[in-house]
Amino acid sequence: MGKDLPAKNLLNCPDVFADISNVNLFDGEDLLHPEELEPLPTELTYKDNYGVIRHHYLDTRMKAAEHQTDIAVFCVENQSGASNIMPVRDMGYLYSNYTEQIRQMQRENRDGCKERFPVTEGIRRDKKLTPVISLVLYYGQEPWDGPEKLSDLLSVSENWKEKLSPLITDHPIRIIHLAGQDKKTRQKYKSDFRHIVDYLACAADKEERQKYIYDESRKIRHPEEYLDMMAAFSNDTRFARIKETVLSKKKEGEESVTMFSIAEELENKGMEKGKKEGRKEVICNMLLDEQSPELISKYTKEPLEYIYQVKQEMLQYARED
Repeated sequence: MGKDLPAKNLLNCPDVFADISNVNLFDGEDLLHPEELEPLPTELTYKDNYGVIRHHYLDTRMKAAEHQTDIAVFCVENQSGASNIMPVRDMGYLYSNYTEQIRQMQRENRDGCKERFPVTEGIRRDKKLTPVISLVLYYGQEPWDGPEKLSDLLSVSENWKEKLSPLITDHPIRIIHLAGQDKKTRQKYKSDFRHIVDYLACAADKEERQKYIYDESRKIRHPEEYLDMMAAFSNDTRFARIKETVLSKKKEGEESVTMFSIAEELENKGMEKGKKEGRKEVICNMLLDEQSPELISKYTKEPLEYIYQVKQEMLQYARED
């Protein structure tokens, strides 16, 4: 599983999306609430200069409303590495979002309004667009080293820089380097995303990582999405392998999932893996002693199919060597 999809799945949880937006756009002020967010389609269509329909795919997009009045559309993109065209991509996302609103207004005017207006106006003068706010979440360990605004991408001759610079409309992007956020900022998160940013902050420190994993005070509200994301970003497949066990225990009415209960399952998986590797070593030694697969299966309690699989792996390894 890649990193993009697990990140999208967690951000699709309204409480997580609201939390990320509040911390990184409003300095932790509790302005966006999950119940006021409406998930929007992440595929947007538009026509290019030749009239060909194109598509823009966004990671997560939600509309915030208050008292049935639209406040803004918030778009969040996930990046595991720096993109050298991010400012242009971000401009494209904004264009697609605003174009979608304009097309909707034009459809409503055609369908429900007898009074027409000049085509050159695009939309009626009394109509206004909903603001679109974009944010880039960067999950890398090293600081972002790509362009942070449109002007970083532009090549302007020194002879023309003084004349052209005032004429260029720059486009800065909001990049959040999650692993670089300090403890004070990380403490502002109230959702499961707090556990993600804390992990990214301590990923390179073994001692801090151990404290994080065995912290019983950390309760996981969305265990499935959290485990998928940890499996992707930690490169530890045990997070994915324990998912079924963790979710089944939660369904059976056990106490809430905590980091400590997850750590216990990780340990169990580690021990199971160790036992299996030990049994595999025994099987290999017995095969080297020319014991029959049937006899090995009898003494190791492993299926005969598995014995033949190990034998085939040994033969393959011998041929390659």
